[in-house]
Amino acid sequence: MSKMLKIVPIGDDLGVVLPPEVLAQLRAELGDTVKLEETESGYSLSKGQPSLDDMMAVAREVMRKDWNILRALAQ
Repeated sequence: MSKMLKIVPIGDDLGVVLPPEVLAQLRAELGDTVKLEETESGYSLSKGQPSLDDMMAVAREVMRKDWNILRALAQ
């Protein structure tokens, strides 16, 4: 499949709007992360997964912020 996408302003940045059929094929929806990778033949777009470092940062923040609640639940 080949699709021409127009570059549009998004705030102070530039971006492209993905058509619904592309989002459906990626199984992506609002708030998801997509990964753009350079390949030998061009670029590849896929649904991204948060890195372990990102997930651990969120877990540490929750543990720091809600320490008392987590301690009470552990008892």
